[in-house]
Amino acid sequence: MRRGHIFKVQQNIPLDKVTDLAVYEGPLLRALGLTSMRIETAGGGQATATGQAFLPGVVNLEAFRERVLAQRDAIVLGAEATPQVLDDGVRRVAPLASDDVLREIRDSVLRIERKLQERG
Repeated sequence: MRRGHIFKVQQNIPLDKVTDLAVYEGPLLRALGLTSMRIETAGGGQATATGQAFLPGVVNLEAFRERVLAQRDAIVLGAEATPQVLDDGVRRVAPLASDDVLREIRDSVLRIERKLQERG
């Protein structure tokens, strides 16, 4: 990120350090079809400016946010990670191998439930 006209500042944020992408939209930005985003990293918190960056006026922020998070997840979790947005709208990333394990567990639970129903 770069900012400033007289005193220029360039800030590089490694994707694997991104912990949160907060979305801000006020009435003026919303009227212009824009939103802003605050990027938080592992190096700081909400009380300080350390570990934060601000991107004003982002167009199509939701798509941008999803791409950044998908790239971060691919870097952090490696090639075997698959980002997923579930029915509840919560974005989760699970390794591909765990999907198979979860299916096996689900199928086992269903078999157990069927056997219990047959006995009862």
